[in-house]
Amino acid sequence: MEVKDLLKRRFKIIADYPSNIHKIGSIISNEEVGFIDKIKFYECEKHPHLFKELEWYEERKVEDMPNYLKHTLSDGETTFHKIIKWDGLMAYEDEKQGCNLLLWSKNYNYKPATEEEFLNSQPVSTK
Repeated sequence: MEVKDLLKRRFKIIADYPSNIHKIGSIISNEEVGFIDKIKFYECEKHPHLFKELEWYEERKVEDMPNYLKHTLSDGETTFHKIIKWDGLMAYEDEKQGCNLLLWSKNYNYKPATEEEFLNSQPVSTK
């Protein structure tokens, strides 16, 4: 799945409401529906008792997870990581070093990255 697709806003329906045509637990995005019954997609955030906005990594299959991550700290410093395997929400760069996406906070932020971003972040070899 491409980075732009992973970053599209998505909401999970968490409660029933009048004229609801979707099942509780359904995940919706703007591309799939322009209107959610009588509620417009962009108004979902105004109804947190009905819709839960999902983080980019929530409710994803392992095969949909990115091969690269970027990690940005509150000071703006960003590092890029090539992921060799996913185990739930744990991303591993090698057999020992990994990062848990649930440790996310405003100071500890992981987002999907492209291979190009990863390659551009690597030091240039002088050999």
